[in-house]
Amino acid sequence: NDGVERSASSARAPPEDMELTAAHALGFIIMASSSLLVLFYFKIYGIVKVFYSMGCSKAVSQVVVDPFLKRLMKKFRVRNQIIWRTNTEDFGDISLRDIMAHVI
Repeated sequence: NDGVERSASSARAPPEDMELTAAHALGFIIMASSSLLVLFYFKIYGIVKVFYSMGCSKAVSQVVVDPFLKRLMKKFRVRNQIIWRTNTEDFGDISLRDIMAHVI
């Protein structure tokens, strides 16, 4: 024993390696360039505007509306219920406050 205490979970799972290779960089360059060429050639700038507006609305709902609703719900003692469990880390659980923030 080297005097260092280790938890059982860290002893079992090796750390993840997140190395990018030259092939990854080349793939990124090819995909990014082809995406820009498709946008330019087919003149589908509207799609970019739609995605940008979706991202902006999500940011505003998280930064401005969600904290306001959190305080308001706490003041009126409204419980934030989980409406839908997605079982993914990407989205997380969708709560009543999340839905209300996006609707507003």
